[in-house]
Amino acid sequence: MVKLRMLSARIKLGYLLILFMLYISPSFGQDAKSYAVKIVSVLQTQPLSSTLIYKLDSLKSKHILSRSDFNIRFDRDLDVGYRHQRIEIALNFYSYQINILKKNDTICVLTLKHGNDPFDNAPPSSYYYSRINKEQSLNYLNQRNKLYKSKKTLANLLSELSTSEEFAMYCGYGAPITTMGEKILKLVEEENTSELADMVKSICVETQVYGVTGFEMLERQGDVIPSDIYKLIKLIKSRNAETVTCRGCLSGLVEKIYNKQK
Repeated sequence: MVKLRMLSARIKLGYLLILFMLYISPSFGQDAKSYAVKIVSVLQTQPLSSTLIYKLDSLKSKHILSRSDFNIRFDRDLDVGYRHQRIEIALNFYSYQINILKKNDTICVLTLKHGNDPFDNAPPSSYYYSRINKEQSLNYLNQRNKLYKSKKTLANLLSELSTSEEFAMYCGYGAPITTMGEKILKLVEEENTSELADMVKSICVETQVYGVTGFEMLERQGDVIPSDIYKLIKLIKSRNAETVTCRGCLSGLVEKIYNKQK
């Protein structure tokens, strides 16, 4: 009898939890959007990275400090005099990611998306907000396309700049191979240099590193790297931009990875 009462109580508790989740799930999305609106009101008025940082930090301070945060994830070189800055901001537990392409202090491209999932590579249509200085962005693309012998568009720039990738061939407890690690091994096995070359030419630094790793594996097994790709690999290693990585159980590290190699 006691066991039946305990079982009945657990069923009721489970039922109440389901009702609670159904109740809060729509409001969660609405609350996330309402906090995003506050951030967008700041993003729309700031043409410079330095003043934007000051305003966002001030915005965070107006919310519950124990539930809010502000962090410059990285500020890294993206070739031809432009930089990629990633900002993470949380307002009362609601997290967002801001990606910026800038020339000196001037913002050329800016996107805002939900930041809870580091692997959520949302398409531009699902961003809370995006802004493009067309003249500056095309100037960047023209110079970069010439350097990389690529055909990147404004849509590519918006998407690849905001890709939340993490470089790790092996990651986690026991260092199992990652999904991207398996992909690189397969591309190497198939000698798919075309896809690896596309990765090397990506605007996303982490994607570039995966491509470089694939070509280095091919080289170790005796394949010859095409001369144009070899030059790009040297460029990427020389630039040595900060990269989001995973080492063992430590995920989300930001570090320069090529200064640790020969």
